[in-house]
Amino acid sequence: MKQFILFFISTIICAWGGGYFSNLEYEINTNLQKTNIKEEKSEQIPNSKNPKSFHSSSLTMLKDNYLLITYFAGSKEGAKDVKIYANLKDNEKISDAFVLLDRQKLMSDTKEYIKKLGNPVLVTCNDKIHLFVVGVSFGGWANSKIYHYVSDINIIDFEFKQSLNLSPYLNISHLVKNNAINISFSDKQGFILPIYHELLNKYSLALVFDESGELLKINKITNKNGLFQPSVVALDNSKILFTFRADKKANNDLYTLTCDKYFKCSDLVKSNLKNYDNSVALFNANNKIYLVYNSDLTGLRNTLSLALMDKNSNFTKLYDIDKGDEMSYASVVNDDNSFYISYTHNRDFINLKQYLLKD
Repeated sequence: MKQFILFFISTIICAWGGGYFSNLEYEINTNLQKTNIKEEKSEQIPNSKNPKSFHSSSLTMLKDNYLLITYFAGSKEGAKDVKIYANLKDNEKISDAFVLLDRQKLMSDTKEYIKKLGNPVLVTCNDKIHLFVVGVSFGGWANSKIYHYVSDINIIDFEFKQSLNLSPYLNISHLVKNNAINISFSDKQGFILPIYHELLNKYSLALVFDESGELLKINKITNKNGLFQPSVVALDNSKILFTFRADKKANNDLYTLTCDKYFKCSDLVKSNLKNYDNSVALFNANNKIYLVYNSDLTGLRNTLSLALMDKNSNFTKLYDIDKGDEMSYASVVNDDNSFYISYTHNRDFINLKQYLLKD
């Protein structure tokens, strides 16, 4: 009953396009005037615990240009020994890995059995760091839930906040993968977190949180089946852009979707790229929209590439970021003068690349 009431309230909020979000703005840096990109550094994320398999990293910027990196690692994906690790990077070096979360801690916090966990996503909003993670109690990833932790930005010590209640029916098969974007509204700040549903029909959702991490609104982005694992970026203060991982039900076409601050969205726009069930990551640097994606025409994850989007939502490949057996699940964050891309490198480690924005 509690899940139904929470979902019912969220549905009412979702349907309400009224005054609560009438002055919502998407936060974006519009001051940059850089025109060129230069690769500065490539680093393997250290982990002296020596897990055998690494995957699904997430990045967020902290104070004083510190970078927090998280990912899951263990003997293999889905194994009971998988933990959520993190590393801190300053201007000089990257720290060794430390554990943010494991199965035992998640079980203790939620009072639920947790079979496996993965896909950590970090969000910084005001003086808080939010950690979202996917956990499974039975079956595979399609039976997952999303769990939410919060830490003060000055001392990384995450405390359990909530299991996200997103459906009155079992409340399963919701996953998170890609970065959030920050927003402001009324006298508050907050963020929009893109998530997705996998069981039976695959579709995308966007969740609106306030700065404390309270869930305010649930938005279904598109009804087209087969578009999931969304990535979102702010185009300006009033519009956002989504793109999606696409499976065969979406004909493996890469689509974009533009929405305003009331989540009134335009029609889907089919781009010039194909997507063969691979993750994608949009980001905005210097008021230009970039895409990190797997460019292999065979559909494999051998080549991770960077592309620039034009005004017609078509993409021009700029260059390859890396090549190997599996280069996948990229996360991107940028500051005033550079951007960082972390990604899975053959499941052997997480790699981090820094690119400078140059005149």
